[in-house]
Amino acid sequence: DLAYEHTSEPITKSIFALHEAAHKEGIHTLALSIPPSAWQKQSPSSNKLAEEVNESLRIMAETNKDKMDYAVFPIHEFDAQSGLWSPDGLHFSPDGYAYIGEQLAPSVQKVLDKLR
Repeated sequence: DLAYEHTSEPITKSIFALHEAAHKEGIHTLALSIPPSAWQKQSPSSNKLAEEVNESLRIMAETNKDKMDYAVFPIHEFDAQSGLWSPDGLHFSPDGYAYIGEQLAPSVQKVLDKLR
């Protein structure tokens, strides 16, 4: 969790373990980058941590193309005025979730097609 960790290693280790568990079952996975948030905008160290985790995920997916894809989160920056965010600055509004779903649908479909 970006609020509690000081290095990216524990975060990436946990995420990698989830993907590896799925891979052991023969399931192709999709790694999604950490989205921006108000917290990352306020905390340069958390923003840097998110960038490090995202880069590690991208590299893991690149080196495991046969069983893992990577997608960049479709919202690239926190903007409280966009209508995509809930007031807490961490979660999304209903419109935000709808936008995310629409934008990620092609990436999810690509993974689903690999399961056939």
